[in-house]
Amino acid sequence: VAGLLPVCVRKSRMCLWTAVNHCSSALSALVFSPAAILAWLWYKPAAWAEASAGLGELLLFRNCALLVGATLVGFLGLSFQTRGYQLEQAARASVMTVLEIPFAYVLQYALFHEELSLLGLLGVVVVCSATVLNLVRRQQLNDAAAS
Repeated sequence: VAGLLPVCVRKSRMCLWTAVNHCSSALSALVFSPAAILAWLWYKPAAWAEASAGLGELLLFRNCALLVGATLVGFLGLSFQTRGYQLEQAARASVMTVLEIPFAYVLQYALFHEELSLLGLLGVVVVCSATVLNLVRRQQLNDAAAS
């Protein structure tokens, strides 16, 4: 499903990036997040207690400030990503989506000091290798078509 993101955003390149981001945020806030929360509450009866405890923690000033900061950084990142998808061809932009996986894994280690696992590193190698092989093959096809 994530592979459709560059294609959908590229199709909307005539729209302002802010309109695309605001529609995405509105759908997330009003449809997808409530649906996920309801599914969680339905699936796990103990979720009510976890949700109320989490809400109590969220209302602390420090946590509210962190949430606002994370929201602003996330919106800025989404803005750059949306504009990049609008400017680039969908096939090339989809590489950005695929490379988010290993990039996030490395950031998880670098910023949060979470332990790297052999399986996780193998996943990073597989994703990066597949991306490089795809780009090499695409370049070979472009060179063959040019000659």
